[in-house]
Amino acid sequence: MSKTSETNLMRNFELPHVIAWTLVGLLTMVPVFLTLLQSVPNGAAGIAGINKEISQLSGLVGTVLYAISLVLSTRLRFLEPMFGGLSRVYIAHHIVGALAFIGLMVHPLFVALALIPEGMRSAALSLIPNGLLPLSALFNTHNLVHEAVLEQWAITFGIIGFWGMVVMLMVTLFVKLPYQLWLFIHKFLGVAFLISGLHIFFIYSDTSEIKILRYYMLAMVILGLMAYTYKTLLGSFVLRRYRYSVESSEMVADDIIKVTLRPHNQRVTYTPGQFVYMRLLDLNGEPMDGWHPFSISSSSNDPYLELCIKSLGDFTKRLLNLGPGMEVEIEGAYGRFSFVNYKCRDQVWIAGGIGITPFLSMLKDLPDQGYRVYLFYCVSTASEFVSTEVLNMLALQKQNSLRIIPYASDQQGKHLTADDIEAISGAFDGKDFYLCGPGPMMQSFTSQLKVKGVAKSRIHSEEFELL
Repeated sequence: MSKTSETNLMRNFELPHVIAWTLVGLLTMVPVFLTLLQSVPNGAAGIAGINKEISQLSGLVGTVLYAISLVLSTRLRFLEPMFGGLSRVYIAHHIVGALAFIGLMVHPLFVALALIPEGMRSAALSLIPNGLLPLSALFNTHNLVHEAVLEQWAITFGIIGFWGMVVMLMVTLFVKLPYQLWLFIHKFLGVAFLISGLHIFFIYSDTSEIKILRYYMLAMVILGLMAYTYKTLLGSFVLRRYRYSVESSEMVADDIIKVTLRPHNQRVTYTPGQFVYMRLLDLNGEPMDGWHPFSISSSSNDPYLELCIKSLGDFTKRLLNLGPGMEVEIEGAYGRFSFVNYKCRDQVWIAGGIGITPFLSMLKDLPDQGYRVYLFYCVSTASEFVSTEVLNMLALQKQNSLRIIPYASDQQGKHLTADDIEAISGAFDGKDFYLCGPGPMMQSFTSQLKVKGVAKSRIHSEEFELL
């Protein structure tokens, strides 16, 4: 392998991201290591013993992953540089949540398999609550059936927590629901997690025999519950939220709405290229809808906040009816998609459709000297171009550092390619690339750039469709 190839290979692995995923992996595997270190596999236990061990480990691993997924959902600022922006934090949240779902599904399945030698009835009863009476025995340690009833209640906590998480995860992952209903269901995931935590600490298993494992699982359950409380119950008090009033709302291109907002008191601070969450407020200042993410198109120095929004659903269509003086609430700002976060000053920006929005903000803050930026603005038809007067003015003001290339596919007869970009901007060596647009477009350009030898660490993107 050549030295250049080795360098490009190393650039594809960004250290903060590797550290973040390594940390997730290590935290997940701690229960496995502690269990294997403290216990000796018993070959005489046979298949039933192996099934029992798998069920316990999968339950512990699934619980740890669930706690991590709750932390990843908090939008805490320190997570963004670790994963490369909030959109990638949410990708990690979905991946970890899916793995947690698998672990929690495996747990009761192998519990039932371990009980099959005792009979199918015993295996089936392990999946439904039973043996909970007499209730008085639960609190009377002198009762002859106290331990049996306590064990059954511990099992019941696990069953309730398991089925609760399964139903809610199935609904949130695979069923398309109205946002408010989705949000309402999502809030109960923390309750199911708490019930599952009670199951871990009352059931007779490895966590009752291995103290260090018990303390570790206690710490992870507390961490998950703290994250859930922070995001769901305390969000109104601890998150960065600001009141704004609508200054204007207008259609500026095909299905593109520009909303200009004026702060009540404190304004949100942001770097060019970031995005915010917004929700509408009624006349009493109460939320009318859920949070929706939108990229900022104004300069970070502007006294107002400007958002360019594609009219895709009912919520964005309602934005056209926003009258001056109507109130909204802003949360943020989030994201690391900005030229200020990277050292390279020789850059190519590729915008697709509404993906021009963060670039508008970045252009307004781009210094007149010291950078060399090529902005390729791609649309399907010329009627989709947004803020052409602003772009022309900025290109004139920053002619020593900026060149803007508008590209309408219907006029060119084809989509823009990496070859077209290279023909205009020159060789790709030493350049950083910024992509924002529809998912298929970004995937296509990422693949084309990699084929031309551009390292992944030099390709920065904003997956706005995932936000």
